[in-house]
Amino acid sequence: MQKKEADFGILFRHWIMSQPRLPKSASLEIKDSRGKDYIPYREIEDSQIRSGLASKIGPKGNLIRVAAGTVAAPDYIWLYKACAYVIIKYPKCFCLIDVETLQLEKDKSTRKSLTSDRAKEIAVKVVKL
Repeated sequence: MQKKEADFGILFRHWIMSQPRLPKSASLEIKDSRGKDYIPYREIEDSQIRSGLASKIGPKGNLIRVAAGTVAAPDYIWLYKACAYVIIKYPKCFCLIDVETLQLEKDKSTRKSLTSDRAKEIAVKVVKL
């Protein structure tokens, strides 16, 4: 899973750097459906959602330690009242979904997974591949 997410991360980096109208800063959690048209909710960990929520609506914000090995990156990043998205790559598109929307969807869904069709309906942005 980490290799697929890392590979998609490179594609996402090129895409986001080409966008003139995105938030100034955001919490971004990247997921890959591994070639399937759905992603199980269990692959989107509660701790990842809590981190995104802390960055977006947490009263104290979110101090994040940057992983070692990222060239020229700072040691920490502070996010307070920032946007927070889970980005999910499906075979034909990727979807930027607000973390609050995703949590509500995960909590109310009777399914065990998020399909690409439903992700497109709740996404802030859908990018075709």
